[in-house]
Amino acid sequence: GAFGIGLIVSAPSMATFALNVPLGRLCDTIGRKPLMYVGTAATAVGSFLTGFTGDFWSLLACRMLVGSGITASSSGSQAFMADLSDRAPKHRAKIMGVTNAIAGSVWVVGPAIGGWLAETYGIRNSFFIAGVGSAICSLGYTQLPETLKVKPSLHQTDHEASWSSV
Repeated sequence: GAFGIGLIVSAPSMATFALNVPLGRLCDTIGRKPLMYVGTAATAVGSFLTGFTGDFWSLLACRMLVGSGITASSSGSQAFMADLSDRAPKHRAKIMGVTNAIAGSVWVVGPAIGGWLAETYGIRNSFFIAGVGSAICSLGYTQLPETLKVKPSLHQTDHEASWSSV
């Protein structure tokens, strides 16, 4: 029913709500690049599996996987862009604004393209096509440099302890 549809539609956002802070911490620990390519690969897997699923609970799990992947990739890419904007502090607001505008446009354009793909190629195939796009992005992310600069510090344990309370 309507409640089930609401759960399916909100599943990626539920994953973001649950994982945003832990994945942000992980991003500061293992780096930006791993979250970017692993997250986008998880999005690809979730999209492929969505195309194959046939029942409510499997669909819900697939959409949660998509949301988890999007959250990981977004955490990594936002930190990546913040690191790059450190090199041009006078242009930080412009860089972050353009980046967020592009990311936001995906949430506007994506459903329209997905609807067109579903009408043209069938609903299952639209998820397979989205999965291929995510997989290609994941491969592209592997070619980027890591921007997290780990500096040895005497107070590293203090920093880590401050984040453990988050």
